[in-house]
Amino acid sequence: MRSRTLLVSLFALLVSLAPKPAGAITMDDVAAQLSYRTLEAKVTLIVQRSGAEALSKRIQVHVEESSGGQNLLMVFRAPSNMKGTGFLALTKNNFDDEYYMYVRTLRRVKRVPNLSENFMLRDFLSLYFLKPRNELWDYSPAVEEKKGDKTLLRIEGKARSTKAEALAGYKRVIHWIEPAKTLIVQTHFLDGSGKVVRKQRVEESLRIGKVWVPSVFLTEDLLEGASARLEVNEYTLDVKFPDDLFSVRYLKTL
Repeated sequence: MRSRTLLVSLFALLVSLAPKPAGAITMDDVAAQLSYRTLEAKVTLIVQRSGAEALSKRIQVHVEESSGGQNLLMVFRAPSNMKGTGFLALTKNNFDDEYYMYVRTLRRVKRVPNLSENFMLRDFLSLYFLKPRNELWDYSPAVEEKKGDKTLLRIEGKARSTKAEALAGYKRVIHWIEPAKTLIVQTHFLDGSGKVVRKQRVEESLRIGKVWVPSVFLTEDLLEGASARLEVNEYTLDVKFPDDLFSVRYLKTL
């Protein structure tokens, strides 16, 4: 009897270690692949608007996974007229998010009442720094789709509620996932009419230990006629942050 129990246990272990079939990958698997608890990145953001010169910005990004959600702090380091400007997002799994910005010229912190009203916060929360906020979406099963010379997995999500839609800023989302990395490599955001209003695409990714993260990605806002290229110059995972880093009090020190 004991030998049979050992065989059953061994079989269960082998099953758990076996790679999932590509079509069985879910958005929970995508989030689990990003197994770090904290992230710090130094990035260069190059913004291009129609008819205007490209603008380059240097930003430091901090992300922390908490027991009830995720926190994000971004601080501009350049250009000089934006240096010290900061944005803070305290996202909650129960949708009770809080957003703040430090206005450098006024030297005060301002509460941002609605995510979709703030371009920079909306953009950074829809990019690939936060882990996927799966609590906002009801997802369909993954299906394989050929894109160029790659076979990716396409997963569509619909905003779970009107509040979820307000927080996300979009009605629907479509992710394309690279199965071998369990990493989102392309995303489309859609409005209530089903029109694609924003696109994002990962051009390069890198592996840190067992974790795959995007290192160069593009975003295109089809409504505003603006695009941006974001290059990650430095990644640090599982860094120890000061206890008050993700706080309004810290914003006031910038």
